[in-house]
Amino acid sequence: MAVRVLAVCVLALSACGFEHGALGPADGGGGDDDGGPTSDGRKTDAATDAPRTFDKTRCPSGYLDVAGAAGSRYRVITTVHNFWDQHDDCNNDGTAPEITHLVTLGSQAEANVMAGIAGGRFYIGASQDPNQTVKSANWHLFDGNDLASAWAVNDTPSEPSDADGTENGQEQVAVVDTNTLMSDAGGLTSYRAICECDGIAIAPNVIIPPHP
Repeated sequence: MAVRVLAVCVLALSACGFEHGALGPADGGGGDDDGGPTSDGRKTDAATDAPRTFDKTRCPSGYLDVAGAAGSRYRVITTVHNFWDQHDDCNNDGTAPEITHLVTLGSQAEANVMAGIAGGRFYIGASQDPNQTVKSANWHLFDGNDLASAWAVNDTPSEPSDADGTENGQEQVAVVDTNTLMSDAGGLTSYRAICECDGIAIAPNVIIPPHP
């Protein structure tokens, strides 16, 4: 369950690959400053593509700059809701679908900053494709980047646990706590959320699990 004790059921993002470039600029990951958008709106490697030119003034009212997280603006939802309500809340903020979404954590530094402003456990923009047989397989950030390397392969008692340690589709979204620990979750438990405005569409390879 997503509510189990953190010391038992979560894995620090720094130990999951952020520090080794799994989601950072080294491999074209989803960091805020790591490159320009592709034709489908996803970020690309800054070494081979022009810098992003997203105009943050396009962000809706209520989205603010956050020190240490350049390139985007953010809104913290302190009212707790399930994953799907928070997902819809973020998506509905923008004037177009690609403007806003649940926060995509592209680096350990961003994870630390977001945990500091959230004030509690919060949903992030990440999900697992359905019908998987391995707990860490086919997880994606909302920008389309692979999250699989950020989960431990030998993950007992760490995450992802899928509630009972066996992949059966119980926990296919992700949350982060104020200590930057990441956990898979079922989505029905009410938590806070952080919305991100970065002008990047949710990638077409991201499969958001249906509301039970």
